[in-house]
Amino acid sequence: MSLLPSLPSDVYSPDQLGAAVIELQTYIGQLHDANVRQKVDNDDRKQLPEVEFSQTLNSLLSTTKIEPTEVTKLEELATELETIRQKAPVGHITLAALPNPELKSKIVAWFREHIHPAFMVIFAARSDLGGGIVIQTNS
Repeated sequence: MSLLPSLPSDVYSPDQLGAAVIELQTYIGQLHDANVRQKVDNDDRKQLPEVEFSQTLNSLLSTTKIEPTEVTKLEELATELETIRQKAPVGHITLAALPNPELKSKIVAWFREHIHPAFMVIFAARSDLGGGIVIQTNS
């Protein structure tokens, strides 16, 4: 069963997913270290690592409603995100100028609705384009 019902529209590139997986794995390691320290010190207080998550990871965690203390679910999420990163179709979209976040969100939503629910997009800009859009995919 999937922990992630759908990807948030502000999480759209393979690079973002890769960074979120690394951040999540680092945090999980810190949780394991804190747990070992707690057992060694015979301390009953649960101490969480002091970490500020990136906007991408915050978005993913709020979508899944996973609490930062649920180590098993965090590990499952990291595995699921890595699988999505490796297997999701990717499109390269080139515009005359980089789109603002709202337009990026609309473009990503369209591809996820019409092409694939986990479609990844890499945005690029080329000033020599007068207008329009260039879309490149694997097939």
